[in-house]
Amino acid sequence: MCSSRIVFLLFFASYCASETLQIPRIARHIQKFISAGCINVIQNKTSGLRATNFLAGLQYELSSEYLQTSILSTQTGCLDDCNCQRGLPLNVLLPKTTREFVQHLVNRTVCHAAWLLFLDAGTQIVEFFTDINIPFDCEFLVAQPADGGILLTEIYRVAPTLPLQVYRLGTWTPESGMNLSTLSFYQRRSHVHGIQIKTVFRESFVVIISNVTGTLHSVSGYFGEIWNILQKHLNFITDFRYPEDGNFGKVMQNGSWNGAMGMVQRKEVDFGCSSFLMTRSRNEAVKFLSPLLDVKTTLAIKEPNSFEVTWTEFLKPFSWQLWAAQLISMFLVCICLTVSFRIGRHYGREGLGEPSFYSIEDAVLNTVFIYSQKSQDGTPRSVPCRTVYWTAQITALILMSGYSACLISYLTTREVKLPFTSLREFLELNDFQLEVLANSAFSDYFKNSSDEVLMRIDKKFIANRETVAPKSEEEGLRRVCVRDRYAYMTFPEVVSLHKGPCKRTIVPKINFPGSVSVITNKDNPYREIFNYKIINLRTSGLLRRLHNKFFPKSIKSSEIPQPEVDLFRVKPIFAIYSVALLSSLLLLLAEIRRNRRSGSM
Repeated sequence: MCSSRIVFLLFFASYCASETLQIPRIARHIQKFISAGCINVIQNKTSGLRATNFLAGLQYELSSEYLQTSILSTQTGCLDDCNCQRGLPLNVLLPKTTREFVQHLVNRTVCHAAWLLFLDAGTQIVEFFTDINIPFDCEFLVAQPADGGILLTEIYRVAPTLPLQVYRLGTWTPESGMNLSTLSFYQRRSHVHGIQIKTVFRESFVVIISNVTGTLHSVSGYFGEIWNILQKHLNFITDFRYPEDGNFGKVMQNGSWNGAMGMVQRKEVDFGCSSFLMTRSRNEAVKFLSPLLDVKTTLAIKEPNSFEVTWTEFLKPFSWQLWAAQLISMFLVCICLTVSFRIGRHYGREGLGEPSFYSIEDAVLNTVFIYSQKSQDGTPRSVPCRTVYWTAQITALILMSGYSACLISYLTTREVKLPFTSLREFLELNDFQLEVLANSAFSDYFKNSSDEVLMRIDKKFIANRETVAPKSEEEGLRRVCVRDRYAYMTFPEVVSLHKGPCKRTIVPKINFPGSVSVITNKDNPYREIFNYKIINLRTSGLLRRLHNKFFPKSIKSSEIPQPEVDLFRVKPIFAIYSVALLSSLLLLLAEIRRNRRSGSM
């Protein structure tokens, strides 16, 4: 037992003094540089005591800082399963690794780990990696002896058929240690060198521009402008495509997808650029880029008549408590006028020359005149009566001003009275129709729900109705105008962008929050650099400026619709006016008849 320990220590001492001590030091620096979760040392085969002891010493040196380290072999069959507890692994390939062995590993797991290959000084990197594809999103480093130290080179290919890209990442020397580039991963590979990227476009926040032959050649709109910016910054050429069936895409009964979703999933194109709504089923088929727009899916309906005066409109500016207080104050004014007049007439001289009798009916009429801001034929000369008049006039002026302001504000800033405010109320109407865009993700809200109301809506309006559903947003919004009692599911931004023959509104209390973005296939090596650029656009404020450009919150005064008022909508006003005229006429006839009777007596 003791002899074996002595033999191992003697070997490890010679190992530490050897040149191979550079390997664990460099590996630890690279692990920290890329934030790898563990280190896997991969070798083709182990033969002899010396090779075994070398690997054991290497593992001991790497594990000295409590770093998860493994010695792996392709013969063990666990290369695909031996992952880190956190983060990506750093796979280290030792010197004397053959080109065939590297190509074998690259074909298996290259994109699921970072790689560090130690090459001999005389090996040419470009020749060694001939016909070996290092994907664009893969971190693959080569370490070679140079000038008494180690030169670290980063390599990748933009596309399998394009030349190998070589970037000098840094150097390591025993004296000064590691010196690496301070640029981030996608700052070091900031563009894709003018490759052609096949992209399918679908109208929705995208304006597709084609030539006279119908060939797509450019895009605009919110998503179109974002794509144009990405194309400029990442230096690629867009191969414009359009889905053959014109749909966003929906999963079929056999599990496949149609529309633009199917083209991306089958890798017929690299990206799909439109307002693809993020759903669980879609995320299982493709990958989404970073969200470009947060949306709330809602229902669009024809805007009801927003200016129609009802019989209770004139009572709404004041609460019933305020109306009661006003009536009480008018009654008190009547009593005060009568009492003050009679007291002043009996005890004072101020009332001389005034009528000898001031009835309660006179006080009521004067009070009505005061609160209606009308003038009277005379004013009492007694100080008590004038004090009551002055107090009543001030009170009436304040109440009339407040009532007029509230009534005008209420009539001019009216909320549209919607026929329903929730999906449950929508179902209870029984005469409304609901449709969603054909082969879109909107139906997933109802089909995959366990809510009773949503399931009933799916069964009644959406399921098995793809053939009659609108094929475009324009068609759905046109149906809102031409069909009675019709609701169309869409985004509020779509409603604001599309003008039509009628005024449309949304039901604000019905909304399904979500996000929309660009889609790509799961193995696309350019997905992360697109995400990197989108995050830069967001942090720089460019996405916000584009959002304000295409979805402005403010409306020009010339674009504010002016309400059209006809006689039918304001019939209560004229009805009250007619009743007042008729009442005055009847009172006049009654007074004439009473006077005749009094004269005859």
